[in-house]
Amino acid sequence: MLDRYGRVVGVVSWTWKHRVGGYAIPIAEAAQMLSERPVMDTAAEQTARATERARGFLKALDGGDLEVARRMMSPTYSRKIRQRTMTTIAEQLPGDGRAAVQQFVAALEDIIDSEPAGAEELPFSKVQDVVLRTGTRGFMEALGVEGALSKDQVISFFFEFAQAYVGARYFAESDQDTAMTAAMMRLQTVDAARTFAFAEATGRFKRGAHLVVERLEIVPGAYAPHAVVTLRNSDTDGRQPATLVMQMRLEWGDWYVAELQTAGG
Repeated sequence: MLDRYGRVVGVVSWTWKHRVGGYAIPIAEAAQMLSERPVMDTAAEQTARATERARGFLKALDGGDLEVARRMMSPTYSRKIRQRTMTTIAEQLPGDGRAAVQQFVAALEDIIDSEPAGAEELPFSKVQDVVLRTGTRGFMEALGVEGALSKDQVISFFFEFAQAYVGARYFAESDQDTAMTAAMMRLQTVDAARTFAFAEATGRFKRGAHLVVERLEIVPGAYAPHAVVTLRNSDTDGRQPATLVMQMRLEWGDWYVAELQTAGG
């Protein structure tokens, strides 16, 4: 992406297939990614970097820095999980699911309408309360996804939707149709996809579990290697599996978390 003086200001990261428009990352972020790109010319360097990234992911989770952990999710895996979730929800919209979504949007509109004119901030705590209600059994049954999606995946969908919708309606003063388009476009971004993947992965273990890297193995692949990381739970209270397996993918010049699995499944 160029500005009117011909200077590079961004790198396109995603575009629509059948319409004009898309998303880009700022050139400063792209330059930072290149400057921080690790050297992994040898198998030993790949192993060392994968181990460092795996431990960094666990440290971010343990320290509650969920944004750092979320950004370490594999872009490819994230898009796969996002597609599955959106397809499952979209299949319900021609039927009973449409009423549930309309109810959700109406609740967002009530929050927007309740704010006094000229208010500089929108109480996102109220938006969050509405989003969290989408994970209840009653809402998921009304949406038609009970048993097909986890509540974390449903909440992730409506969290990303609400952030974009409310932002467009409240700050950009867009009409409802334009805000709806903005929300759907937001769901197509890699950043939003990582929210879906993060919910999928972390649903495998309880928050606060003390996981440590016990073993890491680099497995060659047809296109790129992947890493299989065995995680050991240092807690012995029985609430969490003793062993988990974390898959990592080599993408964008670094290692990213793909998924978490219980050992043997």
